[in-house]
Amino acid sequence: MNSGVIVMRNNCYGLFVLAVSALILLNASSAVRAQDVLKACEADIKTYCSQVKLGDGRLLACMYAHEDKLTAKCDLAIADAADQLDWFLLSVREAIAICAPDIEKHCADVAAGQGRIYACLRIKKDEIGDDCRVVVDKVSARLTQE
Repeated sequence: MNSGVIVMRNNCYGLFVLAVSALILLNASSAVRAQDVLKACEADIKTYCSQVKLGDGRLLACMYAHEDKLTAKCDLAIADAADQLDWFLLSVREAIAICAPDIEKHCADVAAGQGRIYACLRIKKDEIGDDCRVVVDKVSARLTQE
């Protein structure tokens, strides 16, 4: 295996737990995707991590410890989840940078977390700036295609 693939795999496994968590928070279809990752890795989990007590990242640590033995199916599912997380984090950064004035003006009273600020921007779409509206539309389009 070349070093580029190893680095990519290490990055994927290092982000696995965040990817699954973020996907669950994105929307219901993303929760299904997170379940797809667990399903794709089911045989690997049974083979290498069946004795692991769940919680506190122990399953992730076990999979990371056996990353060189995981099936291609599991590898691909984890890489896909990491790609989704990458998109999600880039979208959040972009939204914060572009929509900060609109968030302050229209959604200041909204508690952050669980997509509430995004929902606020979506609801007040006709009142927000054009650049922010583009970001909200782009996120909405991506979430509906999931």
